[in-house]
Amino acid sequence: MRIHVEYFAQAREAAGCPGECVTLTDGATLVDLVLALASTHGPRLAQLVLDPDGGLSRHILFTIGDCHTAPGASVSLADGDRVTIVPPISGG
Repeated sequence: MRIHVEYFAQAREAAGCPGECVTLTDGATLVDLVLALASTHGPRLAQLVLDPDGGLSRHILFTIGDCHTAPGASVSLADGDRVTIVPPISGG
């Protein structure tokens, strides 16, 4: 299945692109996607989106379509889903 990923702020910088399409096996979860992205893009993105135990960081907002995912929730993905990764934004 193909998943469309959009990155914002530091995630965009860490991934080196504003977005991409990722192919995953049927039945993949949001965690599977994020682990694949971290593996592809390296330690900078991995440190941003994963916690020290390898789970999803609770400091990152992950949305699927227009729905926010609850921190720690196990979410299955479907072909054509659009996943957005938004780190906390600060500034003045």
